[in-house]
Amino acid sequence: MILFDLLVILVGSANVLWLPANRRRRTVAFLAVLGCALVAANLLPDARVVPDVKGVVLVIYLAALLRFPHLLAGLSRRETEYDTRLRAILKTIRRAHSVWDRARKLPQGTNVAEARAGAPQAYATAQYTLTSISPPDEGWAHATELLRAYVVAADARARLPDEDAPSSGPLSDTAFNSMVEDLDRAWDRAMRVARS
Repeated sequence: MILFDLLVILVGSANVLWLPANRRRRTVAFLAVLGCALVAANLLPDARVVPDVKGVVLVIYLAALLRFPHLLAGLSRRETEYDTRLRAILKTIRRAHSVWDRARKLPQGTNVAEARAGAPQAYATAQYTLTSISPPDEGWAHATELLRAYVVAADARARLPDEDAPSSGPLSDTAFNSMVEDLDRAWDRAMRVARS
C-alpha cells in the first residue's frame, strides 16, 4: 500500500511541477506535506480511519490543483485566468500554422485549400480575441503584444502564394522561431519564472 502511495505522490508531484510557474518552494513544501500525510496514514493504529485520512489528503490535493492553482504558482487568480486564455489562443494559432506549414511542404489533395481557408480564419479570430482582453499588468501586456505580432506575421505569411513563401526575411522559419523564443521569455517574465 505504501508503494502505491509513493507512486501517487510521484505522479501527482510530476504533474504539478511540470509547469515552470509551479516550481517554487511553497509548491514543493505543499507536496511534501501531502506526501508525508499520505504515507503516514498507513501507520495509524486504527485501520478504519486510514481510507478517510487518505481521502482528505487527495481532496486537498485536487482542490489545490483544480480550484486554487494560482496559489501554488504565486499568481493572482486573474493572472492564472489570463494565462489560461492566452494558452488557448496560442494552441489554436499553432495548430492552424502547423496545418498550413504541412500543406505548404507536402501539398496533397485538398489539404492546401483547407489550410489556406482555415489559417486566416483562425488568425482573424485570435487577433479579435487579443484586442478584446485586458492584461493584468505590464508584463502580461508585453507578452500579449508579442503574441499579437506573431499572429499578424503568421496571417501575412499564410496569405502568400506557395511560391512566394520566403525562405529568409521577416516571415522565414528562423524568424518565426525567434518570435516564439521572444514570446516564451516574455511569458516567463509575466509569470515571474526565472530562466536557468
